[in-house]
Amino acid sequence: MKKYFFPLLVIAVLSGCLKEAGWYKAFYDGKNFVVTREEKYEIGDTGKIIKVPVGFVTDFATIPEGFSQSLISKLGPHNGPALVHDYLYWNQSCSKKEADFIFRLAMEEKGVDVSKQLWMFQAVDGFFGKNAWKDNEREKGDGLVKVIPENRLDFDPTLTWKQYRKILRDQGVKDSDPNKDLKAICSAIGPYINQYEKDDPNASDYIHESYYPLDDQTISLLSRH
Repeated sequence: MKKYFFPLLVIAVLSGCLKEAGWYKAFYDGKNFVVTREEKYEIGDTGKIIKVPVGFVTDFATIPEGFSQSLISKLGPHNGPALVHDYLYWNQSCSKKEADFIFRLAMEEKGVDVSKQLWMFQAVDGFFGKNAWKDNEREKGDGLVKVIPENRLDFDPTLTWKQYRKILRDQGVKDSDPNKDLKAICSAIGPYINQYEKDDPNASDYIHESYYPLDDQTISLLSRH
């Protein structure tokens, strides 16, 4: 039996702000969330497990400006896969390609609608993903953290992530990611990548317009590589 470790995401809303709900805690902006217990994902049936550490801050599925939210919502069954993908993009000890295909496999396992799997994979494989990967490299170079030390998780609930992140940097707090090298774990996605590319060699290069009626702007955004 496939071991998929992510619990159901339960969202509570109060005064327009997302609250704490079991395994994450929201910042005041309602857009960023800190993981409050270690989350695990097994790559297929390989026995290789990615552990997202306590303190990691995620926005789940980033919806870039100009991208239709009727096509991809910020929250949904893709939350678990999006969390893993977001973490791998920050950690960066695996390749971007490995991270993207782990995301695709996890969405498939989670039962995300097939057409949405394709759209989300194309988005991270192309323009949006490339920018996000580079942004994380830049932020690390600027001394910003995305894995908060456990002794700093009791933050002021009126702070946004942007505000608290700046405070942490100004106080000299370092990123506390415990996973320095995930290469051996991420390499387990290799056979799945080979199978995906064999089954659909052009998956990264085209858009199935028949899935959704898209406006020209959204098609243009998805097509940029």
